[in-house]
Amino acid sequence: MSLLRNKQIIICTGLLLTLLLPCAGRAAGDDLQLTPSLQFKQEYNDNIFVSSVIKKADFISTLSPGIELSNRTERLDTGVTARINGIVYAREDGLNSVDQFYRGRLRYLVTPLLSLSGEGGYLRDSRPDRDIVVSGLALTSAKRTRVDGSMTTQYSLSETTSATLTYAYLQDTFDSEQFTDYSSQTANLGIVHNLDKYLPLTQSRMNLGYARYSFTGSDVDSYSATIGFSRLFNELWSVQVDAGGRYTHSKLDTVETVSSPPFTFLVPVTVTDNRFGFVGQAVVSYKGEKSSMDFTGSYDLAAASGRSGATQRTALAVSGSYRLSFELSGYGNAGWYRNKSAQGEYSSEAIDDQTVIAAVGLKYAFSRDMALDGSYRFVRARYSSDDNIALQNTLFLRFVMKFPML
Repeated sequence: MSLLRNKQIIICTGLLLTLLLPCAGRAAGDDLQLTPSLQFKQEYNDNIFVSSVIKKADFISTLSPGIELSNRTERLDTGVTARINGIVYAREDGLNSVDQFYRGRLRYLVTPLLSLSGEGGYLRDSRPDRDIVVSGLALTSAKRTRVDGSMTTQYSLSETTSATLTYAYLQDTFDSEQFTDYSSQTANLGIVHNLDKYLPLTQSRMNLGYARYSFTGSDVDSYSATIGFSRLFNELWSVQVDAGGRYTHSKLDTVETVSSPPFTFLVPVTVTDNRFGFVGQAVVSYKGEKSSMDFTGSYDLAAASGRSGATQRTALAVSGSYRLSFELSGYGNAGWYRNKSAQGEYSSEAIDDQTVIAAVGLKYAFSRDMALDGSYRFVRARYSSDDNIALQNTLFLRFVMKFPML
């Protein structure tokens, strides 16, 4: 069954790329670009599994050839990206892998008021810390296959109001029974109204959303509604805030302990849970001539890849960059993530993981198509499974070359 599922994923991704390539080719007279690339990354990682029990250090080399094909016309924007990551561990050679990444996108302006867009991708990855900077969750080296896609319709209702309707699908499949496969479907309707008549450079926002998370043995349905605003204070500072409520219905397969002295039994049961909650997000951005910075805070339900259900995810993050000269720039980011779910709430098992991440780096651009950068990243993770602390320190050195052909 797993082999058949992987074949279906590859076929679907291939069909997507096949559809996108002719679109780019037909408009070759406009802005067609073909760019092969090559990236080499060398790193030292003192805890490759982000483990609080067994710490294994290693040198990791990654060679990543890739290619990108894109084309833009007045009405059509298409692109295809493919990359292979050859990963070699100096000591733990059993973790050596060839990861794959493929992605395609398409946007078509039907009329000046209506646009349609879609994108999809296929990912095959294996690194234990692959999700650390995204969700704060660590995995093992188990292979994961991810297929995802989305469709978006945007329509201008008037000179001051626009509506966006989006549907997205994602599926994660693991090669190990240690982790739980899952899929998610989300739909969102957003309306943005320009308030320049009352407040300069300000927009009001409203979003209605639905999400369904399906794990092995559990299903979670979430309905949400938020209102908010975005405002450009000046050429440098902007803010966006959305806040509202959420209603969730969970159906979970779990076990309960039943005592009948002198015996104790674990009995499988199906439990349901209904609850209301808060959902919110705030983003503050600074864009200067030489520097930029983003502050983000969010509180919402999210899928926990590899776990047995969804979690209430709280995230606080900051990222920024500063251009020291035309060629040299510095960058950094930091974040705190908490993924929490009581047993029988959004997940069939209790989850309460907290992660702190901080990174700094320097990048030197020899040209627009050649760059070298080095960075340091620190990770501190606390897992609910053993309530121990895992620390990870990583040094990166990366060299990137692009070879524009068109």
